Amino acid sequence: MHNTRVKCLSAGSTARSVGRAVLGTLAALLLLLSLGACDGGIFGTGDGSDIIQPDNAEDSDTANGSTDGAGGATGGEEQPDAGGPPEPNDADSGEAGGDEGAASEQRAFENLQAGSNRDVPLLSVINLSQSRITAFSDAAPAALFASAVQAGEVSAPVAVPLSSQSLSVVLADTASLQLQLSPLNLGVSSVTTLIVRDRFAGAQTDSNNTDPESGEPVVDILALPSRLSPSNDALARVRMLQAYALAGDTRTAQMLLLPAGSNPGGSEISLGSVSPDSFQQIPDYREVTAGSYAVQDSLQRFAPVPLTLDAGQSYTLILAGSEALIVIVQDSESTTR
Repeated sequence: MHNTRVKCLSAGSTARSVGRAVLGTLAALLLLLSLGACDGGIFGTGDGSDIIQPDNAEDSDTANGSTDGAGGATGGEEQPDAGGPPEPNDADSGEAGGDEGAASEQRAFENLQAGSNRDVPLLSVINLSQSRITAFSDAAPAALFASAVQAGEVSAPVAVPLSSQSLSVVLADTASLQLQLSPLNLGVSSVTTLIVRDRFAGAQTDSNNTDPESGEPVVDILALPSRLSPSNDALARVRMLQAYALAGDTRTAQMLLLPAGSNPGGSEISLGSVSPDSFQQIPDYREVTAGSYAVQDSLQRFAPVPLTLDAGQSYTLILAGSEALIVIVQDSESTTR
């Protein structure tokens, strides 16, 4: 009996302890509710003004209208970084520079013309700028040129992977991306020439390098199809464009090819109207009889420049407006004369 009584007393004490604990818990809950009703709650007023945003809130998923990235704030799994290289469509924004950023300029380019007897696309550079130039394909891990194309240099043609979907032209010294040709479609045996000049600053028309740190392009680049293979006929092919102004003169003028010299060619022919502002316009080859000629400006701003055109060869003439008034490139041999 003594042991049973002791057990009964112990059970009663336990019941009373539980009751007191329950009452204490209820009292605490009532106190919390009363505090919340007075000042909006201890976790804030509910209007969002007390929420602390992370430092990179503008780059977060929430800032972009998505709530999927909120798991990090509530103890969920950490969301992956949304960073990475910009999409090609962002190329015009100019927000990123260098070899990992978007190109300062992006445009589509297609060259399906057969210009050589090679079974791969070829690329060459005529560098009329003050910068060293190189190029990359998205289908190759290294630069296409073994060494950068120096200022004033005409490169030998290099192969471009046929599977290339974009081509990036970069300043070799600063890794500043100047142009991205994308989407890119190069045919087998095609030959593409990049003609590079210094970009004009404002109204200036002489060569000028823009500070690459500004995010602005330093050079202008013309991409055009070329012919490396000589033709079997007795004709020569010649085209002309203008890269720089003539002593500050930016007027448009017609360029004429006049028979002259000891072995004069055929009849007079127009090479078209050119100006520094028309630099990005792709000139067509004109077929002429082989022989000696003189290049003349319709505005007579310079003395006629003698020129000999060989049968079956292709030439690109570039009005440079400098010591070398006309840069003559024999495309079919890829050498500067």
